[in-house]
Amino acid sequence: MIRVKLNKSFKHHTVLIPSFLTHGFMKRTFHQKFVAHEEIGLGYGAFRKKYTILSTNPVEAHYIYDPAVIERILRLGEALEARWLEISFKDRECVIYAQYATNFFEIGHLLQPVNILTVERSLAQMQSLQSVLDILELNPLAGLGARVPDRGRRMGHAVKDNS
Repeated sequence: MIRVKLNKSFKHHTVLIPSFLTHGFMKRTFHQKFVAHEEIGLGYGAFRKKYTILSTNPVEAHYIYDPAVIERILRLGEALEARWLEISFKDRECVIYAQYATNFFEIGHLLQPVNILTVERSLAQMQSLQSVLDILELNPLAGLGARVPDRGRRMGHAVKDNS
């Protein structure tokens, strides 16, 4: 699980989940937990087959999941070698959960001695975690990490608040 503090605050809750959780026998149980959320039809092709977006506010969901972010999420899943991702945006926080086929950072155990291949695999896993910031472009100047100017400031100039 990766928890990222954002410079933007989201008033509503938006989640990305694997599509299989919203179909078949899982659908009833899952939707009881997300009663206030509605399914948002975003994405295309491989993304739409693999993931479903639920939100308490469709406008905010469209703001978060623009086409560039959807592409980054697909790249993130590949970089982390995850079976699937689950992502939640609420308040000033993004939580990313990745379901792995193998244990992350497992260099070796009693029945498997440590060798150069297991160390290289763990280094590659650490690099994939570092790539999260690059892939999601969570920097203070652009993307989801961008700082939102104070209410009374725009474009570097003070603005009179008449409220």
